[in-house]
Amino acid sequence: MAELRFGRVSSVDYETGRISVYYSDRSKCVTDLLPMVSNGLYIMPKIGAKVAVIHLTHDLSQGVVLGTIWEGLNVPMDGTPNTVHIGLDGEDAFIEYNKADKILKVKAPTVNIIQNEPDPVTEPESEPEQEGGN
Repeated sequence: MAELRFGRVSSVDYETGRISVYYSDRSKCVTDLLPMVSNGLYIMPKIGAKVAVIHLTHDLSQGVVLGTIWEGLNVPMDGTPNTVHIGLDGEDAFIEYNKADKILKVKAPTVNIIQNEPDPVTEPESEPEQEGGN
């Protein structure tokens, strides 16, 4: 039977995208490295962050980290229905979009925008025009 648990990030394996979770209420045990739900994003939580984990069995080696929990210092900057906020490094780096105002904010110490060179467009060859009549 699946079990939802809350714990704190103990370690992060950045190469595999897995984390181990510390449970203070379970004799201070630590899970094996568990995969994290990503929704296409690679944002690993910081060590000590509170996370929700679904365990598929009572075995702590089987589970999936569902994500971090908003708490304490980890709160939304603008908690409105119109705001999508992706925190990258606290207040120092984030991406935020306000759907009502249609404003995109990107904040970081340095921002590089990289554009791929467009592929050359080749026009299809046209048939030569025929001169005169029949």
